[in-house]
Amino acid sequence: MKFFIQSGVRRALACREAGRKTVPAVVYRPGQPPTFHRRMSLAKLCSPKATVERDARFLRIVPPVDEPIEVEPLGERGQPRSVPLSKVRLV
Repeated sequence: MKFFIQSGVRRALACREAGRKTVPAVVYRPGQPPTFHRRMSLAKLCSPKATVERDARFLRIVPPVDEPIEVEPLGERGQPRSVPLSKVRLV
């Protein structure tokens, strides 16, 4: 199953750039309580951003991250277009 990143694209990308394979995540599913995943695979993540600036905000993130990203199953109603996290470019 793939997941859409609601919040935390930079944190997930910083983990990818540091060679990490996972990131902590909270999964939100409609009608269910949120669930915490200590190791969400980066390969399962899709981003609403195709590019992320390599700016001070990005550079301040030091993996491994403690604050979980927030995700929901890919394809939920109202999601914008997304790209696999592996395809997100740093500019």
